[in-house]
Amino acid sequence: MTPHQPPGRWYLPQWVNNSNVYSKSPQTISGDQIVWSEELTSTNYEIYHSSWIYERSIWGSPENISNTTNNSTAPQVTEADDDDVSDPRYLVTIWCEDDEVLYEVRKDKRLLPNPRVQYYIDLGREVQSPFTVERDSFIAYGLEDYKNVDCDPIELIYRITGFEDEYEYQIKFVFYHEGNASLKLKMRIDNVVFNSGWVHPYELKTVEGAIPESFITDGEIVIADTAAQGDHGVLSSIIVCKRPKRQYGGPQMLLDMENKTRAFSIQPSIVNNNAEIHYQINSSSSINISIFDISGRKVKTLIKGNQDAGYYTLNWDAADDDGKKLSKGVYFIYFEDQKETFTKKIVIVK
Repeated sequence: MTPHQPPGRWYLPQWVNNSNVYSKSPQTISGDQIVWSEELTSTNYEIYHSSWIYERSIWGSPENISNTTNNSTAPQVTEADDDDVSDPRYLVTIWCEDDEVLYEVRKDKRLLPNPRVQYYIDLGREVQSPFTVERDSFIAYGLEDYKNVDCDPIELIYRITGFEDEYEYQIKFVFYHEGNASLKLKMRIDNVVFNSGWVHPYELKTVEGAIPESFITDGEIVIADTAAQGDHGVLSSIIVCKRPKRQYGGPQMLLDMENKTRAFSIQPSIVNNNAEIHYQINSSSSINISIFDISGRKVKTLIKGNQDAGYYTLNWDAADDDGKKLSKGVYFIYFEDQKETFTKKIVIVK
């Protein structure tokens, strides 16, 4: 369930059914749904289903989905769609039913949570998540996964990529700590305050909401968790869910890409001292590439003038127009030519 465990190392096994009876034939799909056959009596097996509860990092209470007095065995699971529902997610379970005379094939279908989870970022491990940009350490308060947290006396920073235009996204943050005093934490996405509130000792707290479309036009977001009051910030997990956007109207006209800018990239997109900006233009054009802070203030003009067709590389030392190093945070690289404009995020860390 966690994406950042080192190769070759398994987490401790977790109970799904929490029973002492004979269980067999487990089947899972999407990593967060599981069905199996469980012995109730020597002549009665039933099919059970459980869902992963992301906020608490545990399996939910098992549910009997066959409910017969016969032997229900050999479950199989898959997902199915329904055209009447936007982005449906149905769990379809098929199993064998033995009534001591003949075998029957039974089927169960149920709607699963929507939107579906794209990223489950489990934090608070010795090996930090690949989404982590900045953290000081981690704390393991207990055996339960949600009691393991990242911490930093100043600010936790994470970068999540892979957002697509055709989806809308929701994000959920899970907090926990066992300190002596409450912590007031401020969550920011791309330096815009997403939520601010208190996390009390021994309280499992979740904060969730939609990610504004304007934040993901470049396919990524940067998250910062700051201790607004208290001695450190904590975070147990980040959960990102997605669903397709509703489509309106008929087929869309394809844009003519001739003479467009064919490439624009930043290496690296998380910067300490220096970054390279690569771009290609297919015809002579007037080019403007500038850096803006989160408030919209221009801090650096990288180039402004005419350029011939070709492939170019700019080196930027993370400084403003006066040569002063910029403070850590999220900045935006703005590109403009005679045919198009677009923006990419860049993160400065110290």
